[in-house]
Amino acid sequence: LAPGMVETPIDGEFPFDREAFESAYRERIPLGRYARPDECVGALLLLASDAGAYLTGARIVVDGGVLADQMPRMRFMPPYRNTI
Repeated sequence: LAPGMVETPIDGEFPFDREAFESAYRERIPLGRYARPDECVGALLLLASDAGAYLTGARIVVDGGVLADQMPRMRFMPPYRNTI
């Protein structure tokens, strides 16, 4: 399982301005937010169940669309839709 950014507490020092980082990163997520931990459960259940028994060597990406949207946003493009 390859999760993107997930809302969890981060302990320790953050090496740069946390607010600026999170704001900039959220702009790259087509769904406009970090995942909640429970949103990764479905993919984990698939991998742990008989339904995923024949899955091997696969990476399941749970990232809100970050990897699916590799083209940088240009001024002429409409803003991301934050809802489905």
